[in-house]
Amino acid sequence: MNLDFLNRKRNLICTLAVLFILSFTLRWQYIHKTVFLQPLRADAYRYYAIGHNLATYGLFTSNSPPVESTSEARPPGYCFFLAAIDKLTPSFQTFYQTTLWLQCLLGALTVIFSYFLARFFMPITWALLAAMLVMISPHMIILSAYVLTESLFSFLLVVALVLLCLAFKTEKSWPFILAGVFMGLGIFVRPVLGIFPLICVVLFLFMHNRKDVGFSKIIFPILLFLTLSFIFQGSWNIWEKVSFGNDSVMSDQLKSALLQGTYPRMTYNKLIGMPYREDPNFKTLMDKGYGAIASHIYENFRKAPLRSAWWWLVGKPSLFWSWKVYFSDGVNIYPVGKTWFDKNPVLNIIRTVMLKLHIIFIFLTVFGLCFYIFRFSKKLSGSGQFCYLLNCSLLVYFTLLFTILAPFPRYALPLGPAFFVLAVSGAWMMANWLRPLIPGASIAQTAD
Repeated sequence: MNLDFLNRKRNLICTLAVLFILSFTLRWQYIHKTVFLQPLRADAYRYYAIGHNLATYGLFTSNSPPVESTSEARPPGYCFFLAAIDKLTPSFQTFYQTTLWLQCLLGALTVIFSYFLARFFMPITWALLAAMLVMISPHMIILSAYVLTESLFSFLLVVALVLLCLAFKTEKSWPFILAGVFMGLGIFVRPVLGIFPLICVVLFLFMHNRKDVGFSKIIFPILLFLTLSFIFQGSWNIWEKVSFGNDSVMSDQLKSALLQGTYPRMTYNKLIGMPYREDPNFKTLMDKGYGAIASHIYENFRKAPLRSAWWWLVGKPSLFWSWKVYFSDGVNIYPVGKTWFDKNPVLNIIRTVMLKLHIIFIFLTVFGLCFYIFRFSKKLSGSGQFCYLLNCSLLVYFTLLFTILAPFPRYALPLGPAFFVLAVSGAWMMANWLRPLIPGASIAQTAD
């Protein structure tokens, strides 16, 4: 019995090691076998400039030459990540290669943590399937190839989710503390995550109440989790307030995202995703502020109520989860020449199949949630239910957030681990539902 258990553990460790190596290799080879056209452009260049100035002059600014710190539209977390690399590398080329190498490492670790996340409520085989989808997804592969926040944010987020599920399962303090650290760093990299820790706590308390166990044991760890979740970005906001007063740059960025999201398909005439370049009233609305934007939204509904309602209720969420990245080939974030997907026939097939299956994955995710609500919830353990609902809460949170703002599909890419875990869980629930109808078939087990 013990020997069988050890053999299964050894096989699992070997399987995860192979997954890690393959994941890293796919990402690293993609970088070296793809022609990137000016990879340090737009946001990527500004992140690099801020990181370089932080490392060299101790100033948070993208200006060159830097004179003093300035209020920037880019969140600070990734800039500090780049600054640390810049400080430790002797040249730009070494910095660039080290950054991409580390992001490939983070991408491979994201695959492994996706397995651990799925394992809280699914059997080993299905959890491995979810991790494999994260491994071979073209969108997840390319995240490591750009000097952008997506790769780091996706890693921090999936680790935080795993630690929160572990905290619920064990009720020990250390997973709460580490979850708070990783969640806080995730917010530091992308502040749009800022409200999610509160949702996590509400879900945690709701699910914990069903355990019929007292709250005294978990109140202090929960407070620690919340404190650590907000301490990095909160401290930064205080520094910015003291240094620059009201943050007009971030306010303008928020207004721009809100206003761009009011245009159906974020298009004024022909340029997709760039209504600010074609609408002569865009700058005027920005200058007038939120009141003018609210009036603009009201006018859109008054003139075309059905079209506007469809865009806000169906079009925006659909576009956000389409994963069709603008300004490139639909997969890469920035324009590229020949990619490894184009050169390698096997990878070309994988890319084609994964893109075709994307709508199926969305259907399985929605189906799984409906099936969970009506039939499957009682078949999962308490920690399994918490993990499943935590992943659902994350996707719903980001969907609602970017239904209000501009639903650029790129911003959904870091949610890939939770998305694929839920898609596979939908297939797993469907298999459990159909299995009793097949003579001689056994029932698939849950994680526990």
